[in-house]
Amino acid sequence: MAAKKKTAPAENQETQAPAKVQSVSVVYNRSLKFGATGEDVKALQTALAAAGRNVIVNGVYDQRTVKAVQAQQKAKGFAATGMVRKAYIARLLE
Repeated sequence: MAAKKKTAPAENQETQAPAKVQSVSVVYNRSLKFGATGEDVKALQTALAAAGRNVIVNGVYDQRTVKAVQAQQKAKGFAATGMVRKAYIARLLE
């Protein structure tokens, strides 16, 4: 079996560092559930992604977001409802 050669990137190609998840400061004024849209949903999704959850950050509380929230709820000891009540969003994302 032949060994693979490591090649350096061409000089004219830029190498990109992995994107960093930025912290988003948002005041959650409502509970979030399937079908919700907006910047607060996008902030929730960003925090879930930073926590390692499989979610697409698009501002739409879709089925993937529900599953990510349920996983985070289980990990934090909450009932896995898939809905995030505004009273405990901060505790869920700690």
